[in-house]
Amino acid sequence: NKQVSNMNKLFAPKNRFNGEKCSMLLRLAVNRMGLMKVKKRELIDVQKREIATLLDAQKLDTARIKVIALVQEESMIEVIRILELYCETILSRMPVVIAQRNCPLDIKEQVCGLVYIAPHIPHNEELLKIRSMFMSKYGSSFPKECVSCGCIDKEVRDRLERLVPEDAVIELYISSIANKYGIPYSTEDLIETPPDHSPAEMIKKMEALIVTGIYKIDNNGNSWVIEDTNKNPIYIGNNDRNGANINDKVKVKLHDRDDEKNSGQVIQVFPKELVDTGKRLCVQGIVRVDGNRNHWVISDNMKPIFISPQDLHGAQDTNTVMVQIHERSDGKLSGFVTQVVSLFEPMFQNDSIIEPHFYDIEGVLDMDNNGQIWLVSDVKEPVMMLPSHLNGAQNHDRVLSRIDVYNGMEMGIVLKRLGPMFQIIGEKSGTIVTNNSTGGSWFHDDVTGEALFVPNDKMNGASNNDKVGVVLVLNTMDKSIHAEVTSVSNVKKEILQGVILIDRTGYGYLSTESGEVITIPKEDLNEAMHRDTVMIEVTDTGEGLFGEVIEILQKNELSFEAILEIETSQGYGWVDHPVKPDQRIIIPKENLNGAGDCDIVHVIAKLVPGHGMIGSVNSITSSAQVDELSEDPVWDKLDMAEKIFEDKNIVIEIGSNIKIGYSDQMYPSVNVPCLIGKPIYPLSMPVEESKSVYYGNEVVGKRGILEISSPVVDGYISNMEDMRDLVHHLLVNNLKCENYQNYRVMVSIANEKRNHNAIDTLFFNLLKFEMLSCCSSWMACMFAMNIDSALIVYLDNLDTKIIPIYDGVILDSSSKTLQIGSNHVTERFAELLQQSGITFESGSEIDIVSDIKRALSYVKSSKIGKSIETAPYTLPDGNVIDIGSERYESSEILFNPSLIGMETTGISDSILEVLNDCPIDARRELARKTLLIQTNGSTIGLSDRLLEELALGSELDFQYVARKYEGRESWCGAAMLSADPDFRGWKITENI
Repeated sequence: NKQVSNMNKLFAPKNRFNGEKCSMLLRLAVNRMGLMKVKKRELIDVQKREIATLLDAQKLDTARIKVIALVQEESMIEVIRILELYCETILSRMPVVIAQRNCPLDIKEQVCGLVYIAPHIPHNEELLKIRSMFMSKYGSSFPKECVSCGCIDKEVRDRLERLVPEDAVIELYISSIANKYGIPYSTEDLIETPPDHSPAEMIKKMEALIVTGIYKIDNNGNSWVIEDTNKNPIYIGNNDRNGANINDKVKVKLHDRDDEKNSGQVIQVFPKELVDTGKRLCVQGIVRVDGNRNHWVISDNMKPIFISPQDLHGAQDTNTVMVQIHERSDGKLSGFVTQVVSLFEPMFQNDSIIEPHFYDIEGVLDMDNNGQIWLVSDVKEPVMMLPSHLNGAQNHDRVLSRIDVYNGMEMGIVLKRLGPMFQIIGEKSGTIVTNNSTGGSWFHDDVTGEALFVPNDKMNGASNNDKVGVVLVLNTMDKSIHAEVTSVSNVKKEILQGVILIDRTGYGYLSTESGEVITIPKEDLNEAMHRDTVMIEVTDTGEGLFGEVIEILQKNELSFEAILEIETSQGYGWVDHPVKPDQRIIIPKENLNGAGDCDIVHVIAKLVPGHGMIGSVNSITSSAQVDELSEDPVWDKLDMAEKIFEDKNIVIEIGSNIKIGYSDQMYPSVNVPCLIGKPIYPLSMPVEESKSVYYGNEVVGKRGILEISSPVVDGYISNMEDMRDLVHHLLVNNLKCENYQNYRVMVSIANEKRNHNAIDTLFFNLLKFEMLSCCSSWMACMFAMNIDSALIVYLDNLDTKIIPIYDGVILDSSSKTLQIGSNHVTERFAELLQQSGITFESGSEIDIVSDIKRALSYVKSSKIGKSIETAPYTLPDGNVIDIGSERYESSEILFNPSLIGMETTGISDSILEVLNDCPIDARRELARKTLLIQTNGSTIGLSDRLLEELALGSELDFQYVARKYEGRESWCGAAMLSADPDFRGWKITENI
């Protein structure tokens, strides 16, 4: 049974209903549809220009064919707009959808409409997934039920059928395009009314049954309606009056009778204010949008009234409005909206009219966690507000709104913005007093003695008895006043020096002579290490003493006792790091000083640039006899990185960065961008910096004056000469190895098969190496991690590669490359900073943005929270800028590339796609061995967020492989392979 249960989980439906994931997909779908509408409108503009060209060339038949496609395209835009409203409504009611087993009645039209429309919208995977979720929740027959229940809007069905428009509509479009581009065109069939798919056609069809007249009562108390176009009065029964009074203008629906008598039912009583004012007439009607996106108001017994965009005054399609008609000499009707009477149009049901009623109310706009806006007031439950009905009002604004109640559903529209809810009315300075019994804080004015309450979230780090500056804030709803701290004037700062101690979490501590302990956060250590003598700046924030290292006075040597381990084949030793147990300190053979394996020794270690911590045995505390080695010793590949051979090799990793070092090192000596720059204006370069070519890090900071190129494009070596010059420069000038041709070289590259010929030519013919070994970057990573199966997620500067490897075999057919990487995040960061008023434009300034991103950016996840306070950053010129939401918004494009207009899936969705393409028996193991590699530095929260997204989209248990080499897996794996006795024989020479 357990086996069957596990198989059921493995083959469970991929799109099983999940409220949180459905909400996320709805937001993504709305964003994608917004981009789709923009592209379609651009396409329509191109089509109109083509039609104008055809009209100018007198090719009317071809123009009419293109107009048909144009009308159908505009119909599809209208369907997408309606679907957007459906998605927003469903998103606002998602808690109800989750709670109820059946589809809620108040949004059944929206849900059914989404299920019906989704297959007709191309290139929108989110809609199809949402459709599958609803079918999973409500049953596989739900789409048929949506059609049979009559919930699908007839206008939507007509537009999706993409019928050929009538000739009159085609002529109207052609005339409009000809007038726009100044092309002479005339036709006798040109009509003045909107296209036939507007409600005007429906009203004409109902004229035979619906008439308008004046309500009268005769001497016998009988009710009649005197019709303007019919001399025979219409009898109205007592039950059919519907509140009409004598002399009211009413609309009557005639009964279907066999005799010649007329009788009917009052279905609408026109308001008294609809009267002729002389030169202008005020009427009531319904707003409609035609295929050209022109707005018209449809009113009874009148031709459609044209409304220009500036005269809509917030009214939208299907709104019931009051319109004042302009006086025109040409006889055409146009006007402007004076009042939005209702958000809905009247509808007929069971021979009676159902009209919405409304009321006006004041309240405050409030946005919930899902991004939905609600109107909150003291006398009413919160009312939903669509973004299109806010009319410029913002979150927390106090507004006057009109609430429509229609068929049990309430929805509001902003009539007037009354002002912000909170308004600053003054500034003061004084003292903070905290009441320990109640936990509240109060601001006391030192001059007047006035006391004001300070909310806990507005203290801004102030504590009891602090001297502060505050602003006085008025709540315009309840007229209450509170204070918010803006500055704390008694924060103490001083300079101290001493020995810093660093714990295993990376935080530093320094003790003062008075016994106080100063905490130094990881980001403020500034390269100081354990037991270094430093000078720090101490800040008393009221919550404790915090410091920042401003100068390292003396670097410390690590002095400690540890158990020595000897590598028997080469003779060098190592000990565990005393502070960082996941690291080891190498002791070269000449520094052992007679110590043996398993001896307890006193070690002195120093930091050697390019080599890490190198130790030396100072004394032997306790000696131990080592038993004779087993005849068949077991080699642990995890420790292979420290097995140094006498004939060391040069190891080169080629990618967006190029890393070079020796195989006996723990870190590559060279790690620079794979870039080459040539001066655009050679004569303008400073004499002391004048070069014909710049390599690697020399290019950084000179983007504005250099023509920059990379010899590696999309993982392939594309320019052999530039690649030769770059590698030669780094080997000679950075690695300081002039006779590099005498070494064997190990090359690690992502696509070693595709780059095979290029690598042979580069290292044998151009660089003159004698011996060469080559391996795949992915296999090198696997060797370094001592695993044979993994799902590698490789986040590079220009792209992200997802590579599944199972039992040592790369599944190329399931691999995927996303054209989004760290550089795109940097560009998005710069764009967001520009929107907030901080502009970085030149190439060198983009490098500053990259530094800000590496220092402050993070990815939102449940562990970090939705927001972190604004962080300051000091620019190279000394100015300090505050970075807020840009810290986490820039990284969101990794999960939602549509934010920057890219039509591709995010990292989490792509991982699931790759995993689904893998063999079924491999998926579970690959999910448990996910390996996330970030070549441009680790982004805080990315790994946690990725696991959360994967858990929402799959039932598999995703886990990360324990990592030993942060961002160096490929290079370290190549170094380990070059030192492996089993691999050393696998080398290539120029003659083979």
